[in-house]
Amino acid sequence: MWSVLAMIGAGLTPVELPVAMVQQEERTGSCTVRVQRSEKFRRGSHIITRYYFRYRNTCSTPIRLHYCNSMSSDQSQCAIGMYGWVDLGAGAGFDIRGPERSFIHVLECQSGEKLVESRSRVTGRVAILCEGAAITAAPEADPGAAFSGVGEAPNLSAPLAIKRPGMVLTEDDYPPRMLRIGAEGKTVVTLAINPMGRVTGCRVKRSSGFADLDRATCSVLMRRGRFNPGIDGAGNPVASVYPEYEAAWALH
Repeated sequence: MWSVLAMIGAGLTPVELPVAMVQQEERTGSCTVRVQRSEKFRRGSHIITRYYFRYRNTCSTPIRLHYCNSMSSDQSQCAIGMYGWVDLGAGAGFDIRGPERSFIHVLECQSGEKLVESRSRVTGRVAILCEGAAITAAPEADPGAAFSGVGEAPNLSAPLAIKRPGMVLTEDDYPPRMLRIGAEGKTVVTLAINPMGRVTGCRVKRSSGFADLDRATCSVLMRRGRFNPGIDGAGNPVASVYPEYEAAWALH
């Protein structure tokens, strides 16, 4: 009866009544955090779900955020012409509304970079990536690669965390530009771990020589890294530190 009454006096236009709201936050890049909010409404006898996404630049430097709304979970299905973009200053945010069962893919570009299409000489796959000046050969490793880390600074005097088994890098984690030029190296990072075992901070201890590989190391660990946190005298999990995590980037 209530659904019929809701339409009275509104020109037979159903009134949307809120049913539920869910919000979750995840890191989507070295500088970008996404807050996803889903809201369910009842319209007549139907339940409608709407998705809202807010992207926030957590770095102290501006970035250009490129975004593609797709019905596929595979980002390679987005062509360059499908991407929109917005400039985000330090701490700034951007809201996107997506239809039900859609995927929003984002790429964050640093100052001076632009979106290009590239085919990997290793796998033959086409990828969309951010790139500065054209690169014709694999660059020499630069020990002073300009990426130092992201998130909170690890407390080196905190209890030690323990790495859980199974956390490995995959080919899909390889930065497309590094894959295309055949860059390899090892990145060693120090990690801040919260009491739930999630990575909340990443600092480069020894660079691979390529900023993109160092940045990808922190990005992957911030998203997927899981550890057993240290415990206090009462046996409770506490904020911890993992002093040296080595990520080996190699092409086989």
